[in-house]
Amino acid sequence: MLRTNFYLRKPKSTTETPIFLRLFCKSRGIKYPTRINIHPLHWDKNKQRIKPVAKVENHLELNRYLDILKKVADKSFWNLTNDADGIPPSLSTLKLEIDKRLDRVEKEPEITFFDFFQKIINQSEAGTRLNPMTGKVINPNTIKTYVTTLKHLKDFQK
Repeated sequence: MLRTNFYLRKPKSTTETPIFLRLFCKSRGIKYPTRINIHPLHWDKNKQRIKPVAKVENHLELNRYLDILKKVADKSFWNLTNDADGIPPSLSTLKLEIDKRLDRVEKEPEITFFDFFQKIINQSEAGTRLNPMTGKVINPNTIKTYVTTLKHLKDFQK
């Protein structure tokens, strides 16, 4: 069973401090950043929400975001648990799933065919790519063939 609560990183701070979501499962916990900073005077510890004060104009939106974050965490936990036939996920897996659902995962840049081919050539020249059949370094004549093939393919593309 997943338990969640929100808390301030430094509840006795005199300046704004981050709000974290703490996820507990099987007596283990993990912190999840909400990316919201708030002054401790504007935080309701019992309700675990931002107080409706004039100094925090967007407190409704921020509290709604905290609600959404909790729902995403709960839904991610239950989906991962159901996918694993009732076995709860590890907290690191849960954190990754929440990141995916909130689009916080940095996407790797798409690599083109020519970029991939050039990478093969560079690895072959550096000696980090080995012949899969023999386990030896790629022959310099083979590397020349790679370079020529890449040049022909680029010319053909034009």
